[in-house]
Amino acid sequence: MKTFDLTHHRKQVSLSLKDTFRVALPAQMGTGYSWQWRESGAFELIGQRVQQHKSKPGVSEEQVFLLRPLKKGSVKIVFTYQRPWEKHLQKTFELRLDIEK
Repeated sequence: MKTFDLTHHRKQVSLSLKDTFRVALPAQMGTGYSWQWRESGAFELIGQRVQQHKSKPGVSEEQVFLLRPLKKGSVKIVFTYQRPWEKHLQKTFELRLDIEK
C-alpha cells in the first residue's frame, strides 16, 4: 500500500483503480486543528485514525486517511488543515492522481 505525506504536496502520482492508499499528515489535534478531506466523488474514505508519536500531551500526531479510487482518470485530492468552526485555512495538501485500470 502506498503512503503519501507532505513530501508529496502538489506532486502527480499514478495508481491503479484497484489500489488503496494512505495519506498521512502531521497534526496537533489538541489545538482544535485537524485535516479535513474535501470530498470530490472520485474516492471512497475507507478509514481514518489519529496516530500519536509519543505519549506526552502536545507532541506531534498524524492523521491517517485510508482511501480507494472510484473511477479512472486524472483527479486531484485536497485536504485542508483548519479548525472546524473557522473559515480560515491554516494549510492545504493537494495530490494529483492518475488513476488507471
